[in-house]
Amino acid sequence: MSRAAAERKADALMARRAEQFAHRERELHSLIAEYHHATDQATKIRSDAQSQAARILADAEAKAADVRERADKDAAGFEQSAHAAVRAMLEFGETRQAVAELTGISAAQVRQLQHGLGQPPGVQPRS
Repeated sequence: MSRAAAERKADALMARRAEQFAHRERELHSLIAEYHHATDQATKIRSDAQSQAARILADAEAKAADVRERADKDAAGFEQSAHAAVRAMLEFGETRQAVAELTGISAAQVRQLQHGLGQPPGVQPRS
């Protein structure tokens, strides 16, 4: 084989090798692009969901606060009636201990209610 023929053969082999390398690089480029597109989309979906969940939780907290406030207002009259009933039992001549046993509240709570201190029965102070 002549030197020129050997050069042509080497050129053809190198061209084939270069084409295989270029094809592999195009495939790799495509895979890298797919990876980044997929991870970006997954991140966006999670971020959007987190934002939506935060809005839902904020709305739910606001609604829950409204429900609690409405319940406090609705219960206030009944609590005042309970408070008045405790005072009436004491005025009727029942002892603090007897009123405590009849109502299920402590004697200390009865004493507080007798003197207009503290919360009416059933009221839990908010923290």
